[in-house]
Amino acid sequence: MAFMVARTEKRKVGSLAGYQIHVDRKTKNHENKDIEPSRTHLNYDLVGHKASTTFKHEFMDYINENKASSRAIRKDAVVMQDWIISSSNDFFESLDEAETRQFFEAAVEFFSNKFGAENIRFATVHMDEATPHMHMGIVPMKDGRLTAKTIFDRECLRMIQEELPTHFQSYDFDIERGVKESKTEHVNFTEYKNKIEHLQEKVDDLTQKSHDLQQKMREDKETNDKKQREFFYEQWEKDWDLIQDNFPDFHMGAEVLTQIYSETILDNVQQVDVDRNFPREFNLTVKQMFIIIQEKYEAIKEYIKEKWSEINSKHLDLTNDRKDYFESLGALNSKREAQNEMLADIAIDLGVHDSWKETMIQKGGQIGSFSDGREINKPFDELIPELIATASELQLESLIEKQKKNSYKAKHDGGGLSL
Repeated sequence: MAFMVARTEKRKVGSLAGYQIHVDRKTKNHENKDIEPSRTHLNYDLVGHKASTTFKHEFMDYINENKASSRAIRKDAVVMQDWIISSSNDFFESLDEAETRQFFEAAVEFFSNKFGAENIRFATVHMDEATPHMHMGIVPMKDGRLTAKTIFDRECLRMIQEELPTHFQSYDFDIERGVKESKTEHVNFTEYKNKIEHLQEKVDDLTQKSHDLQQKMREDKETNDKKQREFFYEQWEKDWDLIQDNFPDFHMGAEVLTQIYSETILDNVQQVDVDRNFPREFNLTVKQMFIIIQEKYEAIKEYIKEKWSEINSKHLDLTNDRKDYFESLGALNSKREAQNEMLADIAIDLGVHDSWKETMIQKGGQIGSFSDGREINKPFDELIPELIATASELQLESLIEKQKKNSYKAKHDGGGLSL
Protein backbone atom coordinates (compact mmCIF):
# COMPACT_ATOMS: atom_id res chain seq x y z
CA MET A 1 0.00 0.00 0.00
CA ALA A 2 1.37 3.41 -0.98
CA PHE A 3 1.62 6.45 1.26
CA MET A 4 -0.40 9.58 0.55
CA VAL A 5 1.34 12.95 0.23
CA ALA A 6 -0.68 16.00 1.30
CA ARG A 7 1.47 19.03 2.08
CA THR A 8 0.32 22.58 2.70
CA GLU A 9 1.78 26.08 2.91
CA LYS A 10 0.28 29.47 3.73
CA ARG A 11 0.86 32.13 1.07
CA LYS A 12 0.58 35.91 1.22
CA VAL A 13 -0.03 38.30 -1.68
CA GLY A 14 3.65 38.98 -2.23
CA SER A 15 4.44 35.33 -3.01
CA LEU A 16 1.65 34.71 -5.55
CA ALA A 17 3.38 36.05 -8.67
CA GLY A 18 6.41 33.79 -8.35
CA TYR A 19 4.26 30.83 -7.42
CA GLN A 20 2.03 31.30 -10.49
CA ILE A 21 5.10 31.18 -12.74
CA HIS A 22 5.75 27.68 -11.41
CA VAL A 23 2.14 26.45 -11.45
CA ASP A 24 1.29 27.77 -14.94
CA ARG A 25 4.77 27.10 -16.39
CA LYS A 26 5.14 30.71 -17.52
CA THR A 27 8.88 30.40 -18.13
CA LYS A 28 11.15 28.05 -20.02
CA ASN A 29 14.06 28.57 -17.64
CA HIS A 30 12.92 26.45 -14.71
CA GLU A 31 14.92 26.38 -11.49
CA ASN A 32 13.41 22.95 -10.82
CA LYS A 33 15.51 20.59 -12.96
CA ASP A 34 12.92 17.79 -12.59
CA ILE A 35 10.62 19.59 -15.02
CA GLU A 36 10.64 18.11 -18.54
CA PRO A 37 9.39 20.83 -20.94
CA SER A 38 8.65 18.19 -23.59
CA ARG A 39 5.94 16.78 -21.27
CA THR A 40 4.41 20.09 -20.12
CA HIS A 41 1.55 19.71 -22.62
CA LEU A 42 0.35 16.77 -20.50
CA ASN A 43 -0.45 19.07 -17.55
CA TYR A 44 -4.13 19.90 -17.03
CA ASP A 45 -6.51 21.89 -14.81
CA LEU A 46 -9.27 20.29 -12.73
CA VAL A 47 -10.35 23.69 -11.43
CA GLY A 48 -9.36 26.25 -14.00
CA HIS A 49 -8.48 29.91 -13.81
CA LYS A 50 -8.24 32.46 -16.59
CA ALA A 51 -4.81 32.38 -18.19
CA SER A 52 -4.96 36.16 -18.60
CA THR A 53 -5.65 36.72 -14.88
CA THR A 54 -2.89 36.80 -12.29
CA PHE A 55 -3.18 34.85 -9.06
CA LYS A 56 -3.12 38.17 -7.21
CA HIS A 57 -6.20 39.47 -9.02
CA GLU A 58 -7.89 36.06 -8.97
CA PHE A 59 -7.61 35.73 -5.21
CA MET A 60 -7.97 39.37 -4.15
CA ASP A 61 -11.01 39.96 -6.39
CA TYR A 62 -12.72 36.89 -4.95
CA ILE A 63 -11.87 37.89 -1.37
CA ASN A 64 -13.07 41.48 -1.81
CA GLU A 65 -16.33 40.28 -3.39
CA ASN A 66 -17.10 37.83 -0.59
CA LYS A 67 -15.66 39.31 2.59
CA ALA A 68 -18.13 40.43 5.24
CA SER A 69 -16.10 43.38 6.48
CA SER A 70 -15.58 46.65 4.61
CA ARG A 71 -12.05 46.94 5.97
CA ALA A 72 -9.12 46.52 3.59
CA ILE A 73 -7.21 43.24 3.66
CA ARG A 74 -3.91 43.48 5.54
CA LYS A 75 -0.76 43.33 3.43
CA ASP A 76 0.53 40.41 5.51
CA ALA A 77 -2.74 38.44 5.45
CA VAL A 78 -2.70 34.80 4.28
CA VAL A 79 -4.80 34.77 1.09
CA MET A 80 -4.04 31.26 -0.17
CA GLN A 81 -3.74 27.88 1.53
CA ASP A 82 -1.56 26.05 -0.97
CA TRP A 83 -1.88 22.25 -1.11
CA ILE A 84 0.23 19.67 -2.95
CA ILE A 85 -1.39 16.25 -3.37
CA SER A 86 0.63 13.25 -4.58
CA SER A 87 1.96 9.79 -3.75
CA SER A 88 4.93 7.61 -4.76
CA ASN A 89 6.13 6.85 -8.28
CA ASP A 90 5.30 3.18 -7.75
CA PHE A 91 1.71 4.11 -6.96
CA PHE A 92 1.23 6.16 -10.15
CA GLU A 93 2.99 3.56 -12.30
CA SER A 94 0.22 1.13 -11.30
CA LEU A 95 -2.47 3.54 -12.64
CA ASP A 96 -3.46 4.34 -16.20
CA GLU A 97 -4.15 7.90 -17.41
CA ALA A 98 -7.86 7.82 -16.52
CA GLU A 99 -7.22 6.39 -13.05
CA THR A 100 -4.58 9.04 -12.36
CA ARG A 101 -7.06 11.76 -13.24
CA GLN A 102 -9.71 10.14 -11.05
CA PHE A 103 -7.25 10.13 -8.11
CA PHE A 104 -6.77 13.91 -8.31
CA GLU A 105 -10.49 14.50 -8.95
CA ALA A 106 -11.22 12.59 -5.72
CA ALA A 107 -8.88 14.95 -3.86
CA VAL A 108 -10.67 18.02 -5.28
CA GLU A 109 -13.99 16.49 -4.30
CA PHE A 110 -12.79 15.95 -0.71
CA PHE A 111 -11.54 19.54 -0.29
CA SER A 112 -14.68 20.93 -1.97
CA ASN A 113 -16.89 19.10 0.54
CA LYS A 114 -14.79 20.23 3.51
CA PHE A 115 -13.95 23.83 2.59
CA GLY A 116 -16.37 24.86 -0.17
CA ALA A 117 -15.92 24.34 -3.91
CA GLU A 118 -16.21 28.10 -4.46
CA ASN A 119 -13.10 28.69 -2.31
CA ILE A 120 -10.93 26.46 -4.55
CA ARG A 121 -9.59 28.91 -7.12
CA PHE A 122 -7.38 26.50 -9.04
CA ALA A 123 -6.35 22.84 -9.09
CA THR A 124 -3.57 22.09 -11.58
CA VAL A 125 -2.06 18.64 -12.20
CA HIS A 126 1.62 18.50 -13.19
CA MET A 127 2.58 15.47 -15.28
CA ASP A 128 5.92 16.88 -16.45
CA GLU A 129 7.93 16.23 -13.27
CA ALA A 130 9.39 13.07 -11.76
CA THR A 131 6.18 12.27 -9.86
CA PRO A 132 2.63 13.34 -10.82
CA HIS A 133 1.18 15.80 -8.32
CA MET A 134 -1.52 18.46 -8.03
CA HIS A 135 -1.23 22.09 -6.86
CA MET A 136 -4.45 23.39 -5.34
CA GLY A 137 -5.05 26.95 -4.12
CA ILE A 138 -7.81 27.51 -1.54
CA VAL A 139 -9.00 30.87 -0.16
CA PRO A 140 -9.09 30.35 3.65
CA MET A 141 -12.47 32.06 4.06
CA LYS A 142 -15.45 31.12 6.20
CA ASP A 143 -18.60 33.16 6.74
CA GLY A 144 -17.00 36.13 4.98
CA ARG A 145 -13.90 36.08 7.19
CA LEU A 146 -10.37 35.48 5.94
CA THR A 147 -8.89 33.30 8.67
CA ALA A 148 -6.31 30.70 7.66
CA LYS A 149 -5.14 30.33 11.25
CA THR A 150 -8.50 29.08 12.52
CA ILE A 151 -9.58 27.10 9.44
CA PHE A 152 -6.36 25.21 8.74
CA ASP A 153 -5.28 24.77 12.35
CA ARG A 154 -3.46 21.74 13.73
CA GLU A 155 -6.72 19.86 14.37
CA CYS A 156 -7.86 20.44 10.77
CA LEU A 157 -4.54 19.26 9.35
CA ARG A 158 -4.77 16.12 11.47
CA MET A 159 -8.31 15.54 10.19
CA ILE A 160 -7.16 15.80 6.58
CA GLN A 161 -4.32 13.34 7.13
CA GLU A 162 -6.80 10.88 8.67
CA GLU A 163 -9.86 11.27 6.40
CA LEU A 164 -8.37 11.98 2.96
CA PRO A 165 -6.80 8.47 2.63
CA THR A 166 -10.18 6.96 3.57
CA HIS A 167 -11.79 9.05 0.83
CA PHE A 168 -9.25 7.73 -1.69
CA GLN A 169 -9.89 4.17 -0.52
CA SER A 170 -13.61 4.63 -1.21
CA TYR A 171 -12.56 4.94 -4.88
CA ASP A 172 -10.53 1.68 -4.56
CA PHE A 173 -7.15 3.39 -4.47
CA ASP A 174 -4.64 1.33 -2.48
CA ILE A 175 -3.28 4.21 -0.39
CA GLU A 176 -2.84 5.14 3.26
CA ARG A 177 -1.74 8.15 5.29
CA GLY A 178 1.94 8.81 6.00
CA VAL A 179 3.66 7.80 9.22
CA LYS A 180 2.03 9.54 12.20
CA GLU A 181 4.21 12.22 13.81
CA SER A 182 7.05 11.25 11.50
CA LYS A 183 10.33 13.07 12.10
CA THR A 184 11.51 12.67 8.50
CA GLU A 185 12.08 15.91 6.62
CA HIS A 186 11.15 17.05 3.16
CA VAL A 187 14.30 17.42 1.16
CA ASN A 188 13.18 20.66 -0.43
CA PHE A 189 12.76 22.25 3.00
CA THR A 190 16.19 21.27 4.39
CA GLU A 191 17.88 24.44 3.25
CA TYR A 192 15.04 26.54 4.67
CA LYS A 193 15.27 24.71 7.99
CA ASN A 194 19.03 25.31 8.15
CA LYS A 195 18.46 29.02 7.59
CA ILE A 196 16.09 29.13 10.54
CA GLU A 197 18.57 27.28 12.76
CA HIS A 198 21.32 29.66 11.65
CA LEU A 199 19.13 32.66 12.44
CA GLN A 200 18.36 31.24 15.90
CA GLU A 201 22.09 30.98 16.63
CA LYS A 202 22.52 34.54 15.37
CA VAL A 203 19.71 35.76 17.66
CA ASP A 204 21.27 34.06 20.71
CA ASP A 205 24.67 35.53 19.89
CA LEU A 206 23.24 39.01 19.36
CA THR A 207 21.28 38.84 22.59
CA GLN A 208 24.47 38.28 24.59
CA LYS A 209 26.24 41.09 22.75
CA SER A 210 23.25 43.35 23.36
CA HIS A 211 23.51 42.73 27.10
CA ASP A 212 27.21 43.67 27.05
CA LEU A 213 26.53 46.83 25.10
CA GLN A 214 23.71 47.88 27.43
CA GLN A 215 26.12 47.76 30.36
CA LYS A 216 28.51 50.09 28.53
CA MET A 217 25.74 52.47 27.50
CA ARG A 218 24.59 52.91 31.10
CA GLU A 219 28.10 54.03 32.11
CA ASP A 220 28.61 56.86 29.66
CA LYS A 221 25.23 57.63 28.13
CA GLU A 222 25.45 61.41 28.50
CA THR A 223 28.79 61.85 26.71
CA ASN A 224 28.37 59.23 24.00
CA ASP A 225 24.67 59.42 23.22
CA LYS A 226 25.03 60.56 19.61
CA LYS A 227 27.78 58.06 18.87
CA GLN A 228 25.83 55.29 20.56
CA ARG A 229 22.71 56.08 18.56
CA GLU A 230 24.63 55.90 15.30
CA PHE A 231 26.18 52.61 16.35
CA PHE A 232 22.78 51.12 17.12
CA TYR A 233 21.29 52.48 13.90
CA GLU A 234 24.05 50.87 11.82
CA GLN A 235 23.74 47.54 13.60
CA TRP A 236 19.94 47.61 13.24
CA GLU A 237 20.26 48.28 9.48
CA LYS A 238 22.83 45.51 8.97
CA ASP A 239 20.76 43.01 10.92
CA TRP A 240 17.57 44.03 9.11
CA ASP A 241 19.31 43.44 5.76
CA LEU A 242 20.42 40.01 6.93
CA ILE A 243 16.91 39.06 8.04
CA GLN A 244 15.33 40.31 4.80
CA ASP A 245 17.89 38.43 2.68
CA ASN A 246 17.02 35.15 4.39
CA PHE A 247 13.36 35.74 5.28
CA PRO A 248 11.76 38.35 3.00
CA ASP A 249 8.32 37.83 4.54
CA PHE A 250 9.40 38.69 8.12
CA HIS A 251 7.22 41.54 9.39
CA MET A 252 7.43 43.48 12.62
CA GLY A 253 3.99 44.59 13.77
CA ALA A 254 3.12 48.18 14.62
CA GLU A 255 2.14 47.13 18.17
CA VAL A 256 5.80 47.66 19.16
CA LEU A 257 5.18 51.42 18.84
CA THR A 258 3.11 51.40 22.02
CA GLN A 259 6.25 50.32 23.88
CA ILE A 260 8.46 53.20 22.73
CA TYR A 261 6.09 56.17 22.28
CA SER A 262 3.79 58.02 24.62
CA GLU A 263 0.09 58.23 23.77
CA THR A 264 0.41 61.94 22.97
CA ILE A 265 2.47 61.31 19.83
CA LEU A 266 1.46 57.76 19.02
CA ASP A 267 -1.25 58.86 16.61
CA ASN A 268 1.38 60.51 14.40
CA VAL A 269 3.44 57.35 13.85
CA GLN A 270 1.13 54.38 14.35
CA GLN A 271 0.54 53.99 10.60
CA VAL A 272 4.28 53.77 9.86
CA ASP A 273 5.82 50.33 9.25
CA VAL A 274 8.68 49.25 11.50
CA ASP A 275 11.42 48.61 8.98
CA ARG A 276 15.11 49.16 8.20
CA ASN A 277 14.91 52.98 8.27
CA PHE A 278 12.53 53.36 11.20
CA PRO A 279 15.04 54.07 14.05
CA ARG A 280 16.99 56.66 12.08
CA GLU A 281 13.91 58.29 10.55
CA PHE A 282 12.26 58.82 13.94
CA ASN A 283 15.51 59.53 15.82
CA LEU A 284 15.04 56.84 18.46
CA THR A 285 16.91 57.27 21.72
CA VAL A 286 19.27 54.65 23.07
CA LYS A 287 16.62 53.57 25.56
CA GLN A 288 14.08 53.20 22.77
CA MET A 289 16.61 51.22 20.73
CA PHE A 290 17.04 48.77 23.61
CA ILE A 291 13.28 48.30 23.67
CA ILE A 292 12.83 47.88 19.93
CA ILE A 293 15.77 45.44 19.71
CA GLN A 294 14.20 43.33 22.45
CA GLU A 295 10.83 43.51 20.69
CA LYS A 296 12.49 42.46 17.43
CA TYR A 297 14.13 39.56 19.23
CA GLU A 298 10.71 38.45 20.51
CA ALA A 299 9.19 38.91 17.04
CA ILE A 300 11.93 36.76 15.48
CA LYS A 301 11.35 34.07 18.12
CA GLU A 302 7.62 34.03 17.28
CA TYR A 303 8.47 34.01 13.57
CA ILE A 304 10.77 31.02 14.04
CA LYS A 305 8.11 29.20 16.07
CA GLU A 306 5.58 29.81 13.30
CA LYS A 307 7.98 28.58 10.62
CA TRP A 308 8.86 25.53 12.67
CA SER A 309 5.18 24.77 13.04
CA GLU A 310 4.69 25.09 9.28
CA ILE A 311 7.69 22.88 8.54
CA ASN A 312 6.58 20.18 11.01
CA SER A 313 3.12 20.10 9.42
CA LYS A 314 4.68 19.63 5.98
CA HIS A 315 7.29 17.05 6.93
CA LEU A 316 4.87 14.07 7.01
CA ASP A 317 6.16 11.86 4.19
CA LEU A 318 9.43 12.39 2.26
CA THR A 319 12.80 10.62 2.00
CA ASN A 320 15.63 12.71 3.42
CA ASP A 321 18.96 13.03 1.71
CA ARG A 322 21.18 12.08 4.64
CA LYS A 323 24.38 13.20 3.00
CA ASP A 324 23.12 16.79 2.80
CA TYR A 325 21.83 16.55 6.35
CA PHE A 326 25.15 15.55 7.87
CA GLU A 327 27.01 18.14 5.82
CA SER A 328 24.67 20.79 7.20
CA LEU A 329 25.10 19.38 10.72
CA GLY A 330 28.88 19.59 10.36
CA ALA A 331 28.63 23.22 9.27
CA LEU A 332 26.46 24.03 12.28
CA ASN A 333 28.92 22.34 14.65
CA SER A 334 31.76 24.38 13.15
CA LYS A 335 29.82 27.60 13.72
CA ARG A 336 28.97 26.55 17.27
CA GLU A 337 32.63 25.80 18.01
CA ALA A 338 33.63 29.23 16.65
CA GLN A 339 31.01 30.89 18.87
CA ASN A 340 32.23 28.96 21.92
CA GLU A 341 35.79 30.06 21.16
CA MET A 342 34.66 33.71 21.07
CA LEU A 343 32.78 33.33 24.37
CA ALA A 344 35.77 31.54 25.94
CA ASP A 345 38.01 34.51 25.03
CA ILE A 346 35.48 36.87 26.65
CA ALA A 347 35.42 34.72 29.81
CA ILE A 348 39.23 34.76 29.99
CA ASP A 349 39.25 38.54 29.56
CA LEU A 350 36.88 38.70 32.54
CA GLY A 351 39.07 36.61 34.83
CA VAL A 352 38.74 32.90 34.01
CA HIS A 353 42.15 31.21 33.86
CA ASP A 354 43.22 30.51 30.28
CA SER A 355 43.82 26.82 31.15
CA TRP A 356 40.02 26.46 30.92
CA LYS A 357 39.94 27.60 27.26
CA GLU A 358 39.85 24.20 25.52
CA THR A 359 37.30 22.85 28.03
CA MET A 360 35.04 25.91 27.50
CA ILE A 361 35.25 25.55 23.71
CA GLN A 362 34.48 21.82 23.77
CA LYS A 363 31.74 21.87 26.43
CA GLY A 364 30.19 25.31 26.02
CA GLY A 365 31.31 26.72 29.36
CA GLN A 366 33.50 26.17 32.44
CA ILE A 367 32.56 22.52 33.02
CA GLY A 368 34.79 19.92 34.69
CA SER A 369 36.39 18.70 37.95
CA PHE A 370 39.08 20.09 40.25
CA SER A 371 41.88 17.86 41.54
CA ASP A 372 40.18 17.64 44.96
CA GLY A 373 37.01 16.20 43.39
CA ARG A 374 34.90 19.36 43.36
CA GLU A 375 32.64 19.72 40.31
CA ILE A 376 32.08 22.96 38.43
CA ASN A 377 29.21 23.34 35.95
CA LYS A 378 28.81 26.81 34.49
CA PRO A 379 27.63 26.94 30.84
CA PHE A 380 28.20 30.21 29.00
CA ASP A 381 24.67 31.50 29.59
CA GLU A 382 25.41 31.39 33.34
CA LEU A 383 29.16 32.01 33.32
CA ILE A 384 29.31 35.22 31.22
CA PRO A 385 26.54 37.15 33.10
CA GLU A 386 28.16 36.11 36.42
CA LEU A 387 31.58 37.32 35.27
CA ILE A 388 30.13 40.62 34.03
CA ALA A 389 28.34 41.16 37.36
CA THR A 390 31.58 40.70 39.35
CA ALA A 391 34.03 42.29 36.91
CA SER A 392 35.84 45.51 37.66
CA GLU A 393 35.19 48.66 35.61
CA LEU A 394 38.71 48.34 34.19
CA GLN A 395 38.01 44.78 33.00
CA LEU A 396 34.72 45.80 31.41
CA GLU A 397 36.24 48.83 29.69
CA SER A 398 39.08 46.66 28.36
CA LEU A 399 36.63 44.02 27.12
CA ILE A 400 34.37 46.57 25.42
CA GLU A 401 37.29 48.29 23.69
CA LYS A 402 38.49 44.90 22.46
CA GLN A 403 35.04 44.08 21.11
CA LYS A 404 34.86 47.47 19.39
CA LYS A 405 38.17 46.80 17.69
CA ASN A 406 37.00 43.36 16.59
CA SER A 407 33.75 44.87 15.31
CA TYR A 408 35.68 47.60 13.44
CA LYS A 409 38.06 45.06 11.90
CA ALA A 410 35.18 42.74 10.92
CA LYS A 411 33.35 45.72 9.37
CA HIS A 412 36.29 46.60 7.15
CA ASP A 413 36.76 42.91 6.26
CA GLY A 414 33.21 42.81 4.89
CA GLY A 415 31.39 41.44 7.97
CA GLY A 416 30.49 43.19 11.19
CA LEU A 417 28.46 42.94 14.30
CA SER A 418 24.69 42.69 13.78
CA LEU A 419 22.01 43.57 16.31
